[in-house]
Amino acid sequence: MSVADNYPPSSIFLSDDKTVAATSTSLSLVVKKTMTTQMSNELGNLALKNLRACQNNMTKVTSQELAQYRSLLADDSEAMEVLDLIEDCEGDLEDAAMSLAIRVGQEPQQPNSEWLEALAKKWRAVICEQDYRQNLLNGSIVEMMAHLKSMPTFPKILATPVLIYVLKQGVNNFCQPLDLLKQD
Repeated sequence: MSVADNYPPSSIFLSDDKTVAATSTSLSLVVKKTMTTQMSNELGNLALKNLRACQNNMTKVTSQELAQYRSLLADDSEAMEVLDLIEDCEGDLEDAAMSLAIRVGQEPQQPNSEWLEALAKKWRAVICEQDYRQNLLNGSIVEMMAHLKSMPTFPKILATPVLIYVLKQGVNNFCQPLDLLKQD
């Protein structure tokens, strides 16, 4: 065993086996590297938290749900095209809705998740009408979709993502603010 084995790697060895403590510059470099590594780890953890938060805000439509909607909407070619786009967007409903909005000439100024939510809320009074609500509660969007598409100011191609969004939020939960206003 050499003398070098008894000392930490930061020590400097001279040819006559005498040790000299690491210089303040070497210690400074070690401290800086350690701090940089810690900061890098903290930034990485923060970025991971932000990514998870973004993913939590995403409304995900599963392949099983897409299959159910395809069977419900088989006679609606436009809805089928929208469902294909949602699938192409890996089930990200907001991303698909944003693509559709841009396609029909809208220029959303909000992040995807906020924009779809805002559009759905804008049409809440129509979506939550009692005549159609029971159908939505049963998971059927066909009648409400036809109703929305009959409205001249509603962007027709967005009926499918808006109604899927409402179902994913829960119809009663989505309609609750309107229900509270009606009770007063």
